[in-house]
Amino acid sequence: GPYRLAFRRLLVEGLIGPPEIVALHEEIVNDAVSELRRRVQSARKRGELPRGMSTTRLLDTISGAIWAHISATPEDKLPKLAAGIDEYIDELVDGQLLLARMSAEEENSTDS
Repeated sequence: GPYRLAFRRLLVEGLIGPPEIVALHEEIVNDAVSELRRRVQSARKRGELPRGMSTTRLLDTISGAIWAHISATPEDKLPKLAAGIDEYIDELVDGQLLLARMSAEEENSTDS
């Protein structure tokens, strides 16, 4: 979106910047990641996700892929990216969950 470059700066300056920027980083980035982590862990506890699935690895893979996708897109292609970003994220998450489930099933079948 229109704040893409400001967000990039926040990721860097929020770690080293003045207290107001550090607080903003905490609110926007760290709180969002903590909430996502809680949601994934809750889903795992409810049995919706494989028990052995790493929350950190799942979130790192998804967020890293999204970040790379957005960062590598040239300015003139951003409107097309924005129009399809929800579908991209849905497919990415579904793919990661499928891999996690397949891995869990494989582990269960070798344990038997």
